[in-house]
Amino acid sequence: MKKKNILVQLIIAILIIVLGFIVMKVLAGHKKPIKKTRPPETVTLVKTMNISTGPQQILISGEGIVKPLKEIQIVPQVSGKVMFVSPDLVNGGEFNKGDILIRIDPSDYKLSVTLARARVKTAESNLMLSKESAAAAKDEWNLHNSGNSEKSDEPSDLVLKKPQLLAAEAALEAEKANHEKSKLYLERTIIKAPFKGRVSMETIDTGQFLLTGQPVASIYSIETAEIIIPIEVEKLEWFHVPGFTEGTSPGASAVIQTSIAGKNMKWNGTIVRSEGKLDVRTRMINIVVRVNNPFKNKPPLAPGLFVKVEIYGKTIQNAAIIPNSYLHENNNVWVLENNSLMFRKINIAYTMGNNLVVNSGLKDGEKLIITPLQDATNGMTVGIVQKKEK
Repeated sequence: MKKKNILVQLIIAILIIVLGFIVMKVLAGHKKPIKKTRPPETVTLVKTMNISTGPQQILISGEGIVKPLKEIQIVPQVSGKVMFVSPDLVNGGEFNKGDILIRIDPSDYKLSVTLARARVKTAESNLMLSKESAAAAKDEWNLHNSGNSEKSDEPSDLVLKKPQLLAAEAALEAEKANHEKSKLYLERTIIKAPFKGRVSMETIDTGQFLLTGQPVASIYSIETAEIIIPIEVEKLEWFHVPGFTEGTSPGASAVIQTSIAGKNMKWNGTIVRSEGKLDVRTRMINIVVRVNNPFKNKPPLAPGLFVKVEIYGKTIQNAAIIPNSYLHENNNVWVLENNSLMFRKINIAYTMGNNLVVNSGLKDGEKLIITPLQDATNGMTVGIVQKKEK
């Protein structure tokens, strides 16, 4: 009985194996053959920027130190005791043109004027006497020599006392000059401001005795300031410098910028001239920018400030501005043409900081590829990165 069960199980197992083999054959006969396909080509995605061409004004950048146009020392032309010092004559004080800054004791100089005036009167009196004496001498000569044919027709200068008359006239002129000199010394006891300005240094006080020629203060004008900017000689073709470049028109305009007292300040200026000669070491030339009313706004454009200057130069027509980081070897850029990256050679007219002014090679409306690629080839297919809508 046991052997019979084993034989049945064996037959069932064989039937299952055979049935499975038949099913596999049937399924294999109905399976479709696998088609071979190429993997899709990978497209490099890039970002682009639109090219815009039009008139582009050249900006020339420079840096310099502000200095006053006029800066002088106050030096008394007469000596004497100081009777008055303006309260504005202190370091940093501000004054207007014509303000009295210093007054020296005028007593001695007033006496000198009075004495000189008296001497003028004396000289005038002596001249009148000399004229009367000369006239009397001539009358006397005519009286004694009338009808005497042997005598000369005209008396000599000594007889007419002309030397005495000339001496009297010269003495009067000398006394008048001395009188004017005395009045001039008296006027110089009052020292007035020659311009609107500020004080940078002073060493004077009331009661002090001043000597002629002794500097007592330094002042500078606040009506006009200047900035000296070193510029490469090659850049002078882009803007006008009176007296150096061709033309008679006013110099190029400029904007002066600096940060002071927590504010970003700007002033308008003009190129007025260049300094005398080029720097032999750097081959650069100093350009002078002038600013009127530098103290009009507060904080002011004070002397000693370090400032940045942008000079407005010539305008290039039909030019484009692109960042210089998009420039590749041999003055090539990458432009998008029919979904392809194409090399394009450009001409750079001027470099303004981090930007390039391109005057040929790019057209208005073209797209410049700005994505950095390591293995870019001319004509490679690229895709544009779509901007996400906000």
